[in-house]
Amino acid sequence: MLPDFSTTTDNDISVAAMVMMATTKAYFEYIVLCGCGFPSVTLVGEREDWVKLLGKLPKLATFGDEPAEWSKLLVKVVEKMIETFDRPDDGDTKEFWMKAVHRAGAEASGRGVDTLSGWITAFCFWDKEGKMIRQYTDENIKLFSFDGEGDEDRKRLVIDDVVFPIIRAKDVPQAVVEVPVKVLDTSTMLDYDTTVIAGSVGMTATASESKGVFDTFQPRSGWWMLLDGVKPIDHEELDKYVDIRREEVSVP
Repeated sequence: MLPDFSTTTDNDISVAAMVMMATTKAYFEYIVLCGCGFPSVTLVGEREDWVKLLGKLPKLATFGDEPAEWSKLLVKVVEKMIETFDRPDDGDTKEFWMKAVHRAGAEASGRGVDTLSGWITAFCFWDKEGKMIRQYTDENIKLFSFDGEGDEDRKRLVIDDVVFPIIRAKDVPQAVVEVPVKVLDTSTMLDYDTTVIAGSVGMTATASESKGVFDTFQPRSGWWMLLDGVKPIDHEELDKYVDIRREEVSVP
């Protein structure tokens, strides 16, 4: 029942399998068991790509105190990723990746406030309003302790004197954004109000050649344009945009 064309992708197979699951959902229960840790990590791109990225990060410090603080966190993470290319089997490298994220609290180890620690919090610095996400102090963390439950997963990560924040799990900012876009179709004289949604939208699951099962996951970016409404083009508004366009393409 699964597609097997020469052009069939892992995504095609996944979609077909999920459709079959939906067809028989009255007879079966589907369960996913989750575990912790990374069996292995593959950094895409070349080492030089990450070195180039590292060279750009100090520029952030010139934009103010908060960007400067953020820059320190990002620099340390990228430095460790470059070391992953150089010493992939080194114990320190493996330890770095195992400290990517630790969750403690109501839905993880221990009770109390649901928190995230580890170097993943370097990528959770501001909320969608541009305000710095609340970072818990060591005094706050002590108040969350219940007979030592979850204390290990609330331990503050320090790498080479760079201290990484502990934040509330629900404060992780969304990985997608949206922006209104007006589409003027002069062939039909219709004005389309749309919303463009873009960002890191999920994960792509693929199968390694050695195992033949979905055991590899990679972040997936994507975008959509959603139609919000349609109306006839306002001629005065169209003339305004045409004039602006002419100014942009005019040769001095």
